[in-house]
Amino acid sequence: MRFEVLSHIVIKFAIGLFMLAQSIYHIVIYDSYISKLEVYLKSTEVLDNTLFYLTAPLFPFIEFALGLMLMLEIYYREIIMIVACIFCSITLIYFYTDFPISRSLMMLLVSLLSIWLFVNRFYINKRKNFSYL
Repeated sequence: MRFEVLSHIVIKFAIGLFMLAQSIYHIVIYDSYISKLEVYLKSTEVLDNTLFYLTAPLFPFIEFALGLMLMLEIYYREIIMIVACIFCSITLIYFYTDFPISRSLMMLLVSLLSIWLFVNRFYINKRKNFSYL
């Protein structure tokens, strides 16, 4: 039981830190992020959605908030479900477009871990004697 709880905590903080670090990096180089995003959106036909065009510039800020809320366990079930959906969609986009295979495999690993956190959290909540000790 302790290994399961410890692995859950470590994976939760690893995914949260990954999201925080990636979002802070994109916020620091925001002008470069926007220019690369515009070039990518003009060159691809995968994402022809106006909602994506509107939310893509805000994604680093959304990712920062989600990573922080994940680490602090604020609205944990909802946040981990959103994070799993985001990482799975990013993984599909990476594999569908011409991204390097190393980044695609890394996003696949992160999305599988976030799905595991989502499924494992429901399992842990069913136990009455759950504690972090």
